[in-house]
This record gives sequence, structure tokens and C-alpha cells, in this order.
Amino acid sequence: MKINTIKVVLKILVLSSSSSTFAFDLETKLSESGWDRIIGTWEDTRTSGSEIFLDYQWLYKNKVIKIISREGKKETTALMTRNPNSGDIFSVATDNQGGSSVGNWEINKDQAVLGILFVTGEGKEGALEITHKLENDDTMNVSLALPKPISFQLVRTNKK
Repeated sequence: MKINTIKVVLKILVLSSSSSTFAFDLETKLSESGWDRIIGTWEDTRTSGSEIFLDYQWLYKNKVIKIISREGKKETTALMTRNPNSGDIFSVATDNQGGSSVGNWEINKDQAVLGILFVTGEGKEGALEITHKLENDDTMNVSLALPKPISFQLVRTNKK
């Protein structure tokens, strides 16, 4: 009986120590890589936000970021968070045209890459990779990996 109890306690200790390895929050991961600077409002430089507008704000401090993006008439709301067991940073999103996506973020000091699987409001499915690079605290370059790649620059703004 004592041996079984000891085995159970050891298993619990091993499981709890391995699951707590990644238990720190999203803000910690972003700060470690310098990507905590993404928090704020961004607009494209070419049209001053008329074409592309992004707003990254804490929905739940240090745990979940709410992302609002506008591209022309399309508006998307996404939630970005961290899986406490695996440490993965992921997002889920939906838009005003009935589309949705799920994605995984790979973040390091040089760039943040969002790989997404999406379904449009018309039911078309696809995948997309979006690379973000912070040039400085107030300038971010974004590129979409398409057959004909699209790149644009965003600057921090006070608009919302």
C-alpha cells in the first residue's frame, strides 16, 4: 500500500513539474523576445490607416491580447494567448464576412511569424504565413507569403 502511494505521489510531482515548465504567461514570453512592443495601435504608412489598421491590446493583462484589424471593409477580431502546457502561442480569429482562422505564432528577437489556417465566409480554405519584423519601437514591417508576396509598413499611432 505504501509503495503504491509513493508511486502516485511521485507521478503527481513529475506531472506537475513538467506541466509548470511553461506555466508563465504570454507577457513574459513577449518581453523575453522584445515583442511586448507590439502592444498598441498601428496603421499602414501609405494610406495612414485607411487600408490597414491593427490594434493590439491586453484583454486579460499578461494573458490574452485582443487584436482588431481592418483591411478595407474587412474587420477581424482575434485573441492571442499562450498554451500553459506546451508554451505555444496561438490565436483564433473571426471576421465580419463570416471567415475564421486559427494560427500558431513563432516569436524570436528578429521576427514574429504567424502561420494560419483559414476559412473564408464563402467556405474557401487555405493557409497563410504572415511575418512581422519590428524595425524599431514605432515601425513594423509585415509580409504575407503568397505566390506574389505582399509587404507593407506599419507605424504606431494614437488613433483607435
